[in-house]
Amino acid sequence: MDNWPRWWEGQSFATTQNVAWTAPFNLAQLPVELWEIVIDAVASDPHLNRSLRDCSLVCRSWVTRCRYHLCRRVVLASSDSLTFFAQFIKSSPDFPGRVEQIRVDGSFDNPTSWISHFPVSLPRMPNLNCVVFTSIDLTEQNVHFWRFLTLLPCRTLKIQGVLYSQHPQISRLVSAIQPRTFTLGGAEPVGHASHPPQHHARTCGKRFQDLHTIAVGFKDWEKSVAFMQGWIYFGPLLRSIQILVGKDVHQWLPPFQGETISVATFTSGLWPIITRIFQPPCRLDEALSVSVRTTFAAFILRRSEPRSDRSPPIAKRLEQDLCVEFNKFSLHSHVVPVIAILSVCTFDSVTLKLSPIDWRKLDKEIWKLIDVQLSGAHFPVLNLVMIENANAVSGQLLDDGEPPLSDTDTRCSKDIFSEAFPECVAKGILRSACSEWAHCRDHAVPPYPSIY
Repeated sequence: MDNWPRWWEGQSFATTQNVAWTAPFNLAQLPVELWEIVIDAVASDPHLNRSLRDCSLVCRSWVTRCRYHLCRRVVLASSDSLTFFAQFIKSSPDFPGRVEQIRVDGSFDNPTSWISHFPVSLPRMPNLNCVVFTSIDLTEQNVHFWRFLTLLPCRTLKIQGVLYSQHPQISRLVSAIQPRTFTLGGAEPVGHASHPPQHHARTCGKRFQDLHTIAVGFKDWEKSVAFMQGWIYFGPLLRSIQILVGKDVHQWLPPFQGETISVATFTSGLWPIITRIFQPPCRLDEALSVSVRTTFAAFILRRSEPRSDRSPPIAKRLEQDLCVEFNKFSLHSHVVPVIAILSVCTFDSVTLKLSPIDWRKLDKEIWKLIDVQLSGAHFPVLNLVMIENANAVSGQLLDDGEPPLSDTDTRCSKDIFSEAFPECVAKGILRSACSEWAHCRDHAVPPYPSIY
């Protein structure tokens, strides 16, 4: 919950009113310093934000301390709220240093021309960590908007439900603020969102100097493809990219529910872009993780140092790994073609992560097709296929009540997987740890046993 009282809610501070309050009991006459300690304790608890506002209305002696905390998280939702906050923050030299987050919300006021100049209306805020833009139309902003945003450098930038007609409208916003973490959810293209020609050639520039983590989320598959086609977010420090299709990146929602996406729609458009993001024309010697979570499966592409258990160690180069996380909606018609498209990244290892429930419910045809893919020419340098239990931690099964892979087949999990992936076994690249799976009493195996 945001701490700054919103202008349109009719809330105000005690200094704008003549507060006359009489305690209904004999209130202890404690030094004001002790009351300030109480107010500080209330301010430190995020669940008591409303109580902090009420404290500011108790008496005049409490107003200063409450204001000290109330300006930490600011909501600007209209021209009036901007004017009011600008006057307030300039009333004390201590207030600018207290602001940690500013949320600019364009859903309550029309027109929204005040958004274009709000950065120049406020003093410098040295401790500003996060800027949030919610429901604003980037197509209506003044040409000076992006230049003014350079006055608001911060570590975190969040964009929620914005409208855009050109991809540079979002990328210029990111480059102006230069955040370390950038999250985008619910971006809506207006018409056919365009991107500059030859934008692929500029993917290795230094435009995003501090960008380390990117998280983008889309509820609609077509909108995700439209945005990803204009992807130019690369930088020397970029290490993590998370892409979610099917839920909002800014919300905690239940696991994906099944939805209908045709094979042609699912397997075209997005995945070639993912390979370009993971393997840009430069920086192949830097670690990177690209995670794409969809309804049918999650695909995590990693470039990192070789694992310590690998023998013999690969000479001083980063390994590229692909992890596929299955769920009850995984279909071979959707998952297998994506694996084939991603194979151009020349992976050294592939991890298949699933639960016993997934193994029981999914069509066995999916394992046969994946076995053929991983053992064929699509993966020429592949030297490890690891099957992991999604419910295990550090190679050990924690839930004693977890069902086995099969009610009728009581063999060790290693034998069951060997039968499902015969081609990988023939190449000597299949590996699994039976300590991760229930009802295997044939042998005690360390987390990473020998290759078959």
